[in-house]
Amino acid sequence: ELFIRTSSSVQSLGYTLSETLDITDSFTLALVKNAASVQRGEAATSAFSKALVTNKVAADQWETITTAMPTIIDDIAEASGKSAQQIRAMGASGKLTGRDLTEGLKKSLDANADAAANMATRVSDAWQNIKNNLSEYIGKANRANGSTQVISGALELLGNNINTVANALLVVGAGALAGYI
Repeated sequence: ELFIRTSSSVQSLGYTLSETLDITDSFTLALVKNAASVQRGEAATSAFSKALVTNKVAADQWETITTAMPTIIDDIAEASGKSAQQIRAMGASGKLTGRDLTEGLKKSLDANADAAANMATRVSDAWQNIKNNLSEYIGKANRANGSTQVISGALELLGNNINTVANALLVVGAGALAGYI
């Protein structure tokens, strides 16, 4: 979802498709690194998307983003050569740009990936990861061959039959467990 919502805006800032993927990956990994709840992650995603459209980070958007992932302050500071205190003040006064955010995320990709890889995953985090990666895959697949309609139909079928699928998986899991006993 993040990639789909932000790719056009990020690319309008002069980034390549590959850099856009890195930036959205870094954002997602920063949410994991900061152990953001699903609700805070969704709010931060919305604030980030809106900031990119205008290339200006409003003070309330900054508050939402930093509440979900406070480490972005240091990421932007390092990328910009400014202090964390300066970045906090710029954010609070609405003086940061979408480019400030994207540069901080782009340059912190490896650190965010390393930190996220070393964290335990909860079920809600795992589902969020699936959603994010599925959205990214759908975006790439649609650009490659226009397959979004087929994929969305399959997902709708899965969603409408989730109880049946879950029960079948439980039966298979129970059978596998019984084989070990």
